[in-house]
This record gives sequence, structure tokens and C-alpha cells, in this order.
Amino acid sequence: YKTDGYVVTGRTDSLLKQHLAATGGQVVTRFPPEPNGILHIGHAKAINFNFGYARKTGGICYLRYDDTNPENEEARFFEAILDMVRWLGFEPYKITHASDNFQQLFEWALKLIDLDLCYVCHQRPEELKGFNPPPSPWRERSIEESRRLFLDMKNGKIDEGAATLRMKVTLEDGKQDPVAYRIKMRPH
Repeated sequence: YKTDGYVVTGRTDSLLKQHLAATGGQVVTRFPPEPNGILHIGHAKAINFNFGYARKTGGICYLRYDDTNPENEEARFFEAILDMVRWLGFEPYKITHASDNFQQLFEWALKLIDLDLCYVCHQRPEELKGFNPPPSPWRERSIEESRRLFLDMKNGKIDEGAATLRMKVTLEDGKQDPVAYRIKMRPH
């Protein structure tokens, strides 16, 4: 964790000790495909890296389906991904789904709003595309208003595409305020 570019905070040592205590020092990896199509050669590389590294070090590897886009997911893709992992000679330690964590992610989003690290934005998706989209005029809205609107998003009071929850951060590539949550009116 002391390599160039690694973010070290005042809590890094404490968190690392907690992690090592929880894992016993065992390597834990995961392969997180989206079940929205057939895997390609890049996926095979990721499977071999994640499962292979865990196997080589006596660790474990989770197959964690990134099932957060239900309109593009099909049962046959879930099955094909597991078949491919097994065809390459690996067996997942456990199969999980990103959607298993929706409640926890929702609670963390509320906490980030309360810390003024996220806000509800009404820029349209087409306004956010491209290399240098305009800054959001809603970036400085109050914590209370963002919290209320985020709850409205969750409770179906805002139409799909009409609002997103964005993080107040500039990424390494210069992208500002990436979308953390969006509205999808599809059953999961």
C-alpha cells in the first residue's frame, strides 16, 4: 500500500490491521462480470488473473455478478458466465450479486449526502456525455434537499432519467462528480 499513487489516510494502518485480522492474511479476490452478454477474451484474462492468483496463494475468489442493470440481464448470461469460469478450471468460493448489497449501498449513499459528499443532480444523461461536460448547477444544493430528493428517487416519486445522485469528487482522469445512483423503473 506504499506504492506511488496509493492514497494513504490517517486510518490506513488501522484499516489494514482490521482487514488482516478479518481475513487472517488470506488473499480474497473477486470476478465481477455484468450478466448482459457472452464473455470475451478480456473476461478470460480477468478470470485467470483473479481465480488463478487466489488459487496460487491459497486464497479464495468470489464470482460476484454485477446485476445492477436489469433491462440488459438474462438468466442465460448468468449461467454462461459460471460455465465459462468452470470451463477455465475454476470454482467460485461463493456466488454473490451486487444487488445483495442494495440496502447497505443505500445507507452509505445517505451517509455521503449527510457529509455533503454527494448531491442530487437533474442534468440529463446527454448533458453528462463527452470529455468536458458542464458543471452541475445543483452541486451546491443543501444536504436536506439532496436527502429529500434522494428518498424521492428511491420511492419512485421522480421519473427515470430525471435525477441522479452524484459524488463530489474529481477523478484522476479529470472527470468531475461521477454518477453513483440513477433511477431504473425495472423490477430487479
